[in-house]
Amino acid sequence: MTRSNKNLLLWLTTGLFIGSTLASAIKNFPDISFFDAFMIGFGLIVIVLHFAPDRPEIRSSEA
Repeated sequence: MTRSNKNLLLWLTTGLFIGSTLASAIKNFPDISFFDAFMIGFGLIVIVLHFAPDRPEIRSSEA
């Protein structure tokens, strides 16, 4: 896998984990289904990660 694919996979799994955590916290409200809460949480994580500034890459030759 290339570096960008690994980063994408990392962000997707992080988004899924945080989204499911938010969903389990939100589902205590009776009017919101678990799927709706999960999609809200996952969407928030995707939006935050999309607009987050890129971190500078640390190259092994400079370390």
